[in-house]
Amino acid sequence: MATIQIRDVPEDVYQVFHRRARAAGKSIQAYMLDQVRLLAAQPTDEELFAAAEDLATAAGRAVDVGVLLADRDADRR
Repeated sequence: MATIQIRDVPEDVYQVFHRRARAAGKSIQAYMLDQVRLLAAQPTDEELFAAAEDLATAAGRAVDVGVLLADRDADRR
């Protein structure tokens, strides 16, 4: 299994995670591993659009991921 080490975590950020871990009855390592798993389970917009493009291609349709991303970014402004 891989190891991730994060340096220079601001104290206030650490304290938030420490409190959350204690409230969940977990060590901070177990709590952070759960959080990393949750984060990894959520696909990015780019991954979702790439999957949509693959599905569209398999169905004989065209999808331009660049256009989808540009539209998404325009909506955020």
